[in-house]
Amino acid sequence: MAVLNSGRIASATLIEVVVSLVIVMIVFGIAMMIYINVLSSSNSERVLDINLLLKELSDETIVNNRFFDERMERDGVRIIKSVDEYDNIKGLVHLHFEVIDGGKVITRDQLLIVEGDEEN
Repeated sequence: MAVLNSGRIASATLIEVVVSLVIVMIVFGIAMMIYINVLSSSNSERVLDINLLLKELSDETIVNNRFFDERMERDGVRIIKSVDEYDNIKGLVHLHFEVIDGGKVITRDQLLIVEGDEEN
């Protein structure tokens, strides 16, 4: 049979256990805040997608000579395109896009040099 030592068994006190649990909970809390912050910054992918869409729309405007104001909805965002002559200079156009995504406004300005009408 096993013989029990009459001496004290080395163990942690209740206060030490509670303190270590508090430290572990603080570390997990900080880790969760960092994780949530990283997840919320993933909206930058959405902004990149919107900027790509605006680039495509500006290219489409140039190729198809669609130099007029438009309102459209694509990929779940509202896009307002406005075209103005820049400082009353013929051939220089100010193309302004305003994108509204869930109440958040993202804008992009671009100056375009418009060639004169070419006849074939």
